[in-house]
Amino acid sequence: MEEGAKGIMGYLAWILIVQAVACAGFCRELARQKGHDANSWMMGGFFFSIIALIAAAGLPDLWLRPNHDDKSEAQTELSIPQESR
Repeated sequence: MEEGAKGIMGYLAWILIVQAVACAGFCRELARQKGHDANSWMMGGFFFSIIALIAAAGLPDLWLRPNHDDKSEAQTELSIPQESR
């Protein structure tokens, strides 16, 4: 490699590292605010960067959801009333 190409590759490596650390921090904060495991999302943000950040933004907010001890709404069966004769 030429000397100029090595310098560009060095800058590119630093940009990717800074971007990975920034995405990790944003993923961690989003997951923490939504009630999910912040450290796992931080690691995902570091290794998968923008994709993990988009996924963390789409996480459901566990603080706002009611705690269902029984079946969730998605698992309840539809009850159809029987016709009276």
